[in-house]
Amino acid sequence: MGYSIESVHSLMERFIEHHKLIRYNPETRELAIKYWGKYNLHKGGKPVMDCIYSELKDVEDLSLIQYVLDGIQKQEIRSLFESFCGKEEMFNCNDVSEENENDTYIDTECEGLDDTFMHRITSES
Repeated sequence: MGYSIESVHSLMERFIEHHKLIRYNPETRELAIKYWGKYNLHKGGKPVMDCIYSELKDVEDLSLIQYVLDGIQKQEIRSLFESFCGKEEMFNCNDVSEENENDTYIDTECEGLDDTFMHRITSES
C-alpha cells in the first residue's frame, strides 16, 4: 500500500483511540474491526457457517470475537460467535464488551507493531 510504518502506527492509533472502531492485540497480532460483522455477515447457510467457524477457531484473543459480535444482527451467525465466547471458562462475553471498551492495547501497540509484516508491492507500468 506504500504507507510507512509511522503512518500505519498513526492510523492505528486514530482508529483505536479517536474513532474506537478497531482493536489490536500486539501479542497475538490480531485486529478486530468493530462493525465488520454488521456490514459483512448478512447471509448464512452451511458453507458460510463452515467458513466462519474455520476462521473463528484460529482466533487467539477471544475478546476480539466479542468485539465483532456486538455488531452482528443475524441470529444464526451471532450464535456461532457466542459459542466461541463460552469456550474458555474464565471468559465471560457479557463482561468483556464493557470491561475492555477502554482497553484497546494502545499502550503496547507501537511496541508490538513492527515492520516485518509490512510488504510493499510495486507494479511496473
